[in-house]
Amino acid sequence: MAFHFRLAPVLRHRKHVEDAAALNLARANLRLEALSRQLARICDEMAARTRDIGASAARGASGMELRQKADDVQTLDRWSGLTAAEAAAQREERERARQSLVEASRSREAIERIEASQRAAHAREVEAMERRRADEVTAASYLWRRAQTVGGPDGAR
Repeated sequence: MAFHFRLAPVLRHRKHVEDAAALNLARANLRLEALSRQLARICDEMAARTRDIGASAARGASGMELRQKADDVQTLDRWSGLTAAEAAAQREERERARQSLVEASRSREAIERIEASQRAAHAREVEAMERRRADEVTAASYLWRRAQTVGGPDGAR
């Protein structure tokens, strides 16, 4: 008697849900990494331009040139703020994706525990049936041998 898990379609569905949640988490991580790299590049560019303003002022650059460089730094600062806000939102999205993956994993594991329990119960049932069958064969064999040695099924000689 073969084991048949009636919740196998549910387990397959839970595995698909978990795989989708893992994929969403991976995408959220990649997006956050990209935003972090972008923010680092912006900060590096801001630092370089700020140093450039100081160097330009030291060599006697015009006020208009310094103003343009300061405006560029302010633009980078605004861009940096927007990117930092987007990164914070992405961190929240990553946390939601992580939580979704945890829930999907727990759900799948619960179904797998049910399956393991049912498999164990089935194995015990099969073992009990085989034991009963073996006992019946042993008893029949005993009765047959006894009937052969005694001289008849009713035990008379």
